[in-house]
Amino acid sequence: MIPGDGIGPEVTEAVLHVLARIPLDIEWDRHAAGVAVFDREGLRCRIGRSTRSVRTVLHSRPPSRFDILLLPNLYGDIISDLYAGLVGGLALVPSGNIGEDIAVFEAVHGTAPDIAGQQLATPTAC
Repeated sequence: MIPGDGIGPEVTEAVLHVLARIPLDIEWDRHAAGVAVFDREGLRCRIGRSTRSVRTVLHSRPPSRFDILLLPNLYGDIISDLYAGLVGGLALVPSGNIGEDIAVFEAVHGTAPDIAGQQLATPTAC
């Protein structure tokens, strides 16, 4: 579990509060991530390599063979926002990135630092 920044820690705790009342045997593997961790550890995001890989695949395969949209962050945010509007907004939209051996699930909404710590965010997407 990676609560992240902004409203991440408080919505994560709200979800954990609900899940604690359900008879599930979940062992959480907690990790820290986000701007504070990046600043402390001196980490930076290696986007150049990712972009080169995408361009290589783009030029070697017909896009009609895929059922996904792979977009740079800005355009992905725009498309996510448009589709979220169909179901009630970003606060309600979860996301799943599913690989062969691991899956990552997250809320689509951002960190909303302007309301962090005010208990205003809904944990529905989490």
